[in-house]
Amino acid sequence: MTESFSRNEIECSLAELQSRVGIALAPFDASSAMCCLLDMLRAVEELINLHTIDWDDDKFERQLFGFPVIRSAESMLLLKSIRKSLATRLEQPLVDRLIMLILQGAAIGMAFMLHGPAEAASGFQTLATMMGYMQSRRR
Repeated sequence: MTESFSRNEIECSLAELQSRVGIALAPFDASSAMCCLLDMLRAVEELINLHTIDWDDDKFERQLFGFPVIRSAESMLLLKSIRKSLATRLEQPLVDRLIMLILQGAAIGMAFMLHGPAEAASGFQTLATMMGYMQSRRR
């Protein structure tokens, strides 16, 4: 089933969404919110580029890229191990951003599973699929 929307309907929908986002963000300090947003965008870029690193450790690569993002809560010991291994190879602020993004990805994936679109949750099954999801939405 395909629906067609008029330009006016689309513009009204976008205006409503913009208003809702504005209301949701209003309680936050603009400067710190912008810093958080820029940190998150930086983490997305860094995540997408993880595949360019020569890890020289096949087992670690399988653990890293196969990490079950959407099931992070069930895999905290593995995430802790991955974090420790990342810290031996990367600077700590980068490791912190990546781990935070993985946890955010888990929340996003669960939200997609619970509230739809359910098929989007597949983009958060593993770290590799999350990288692909983020890459496909990069602008």
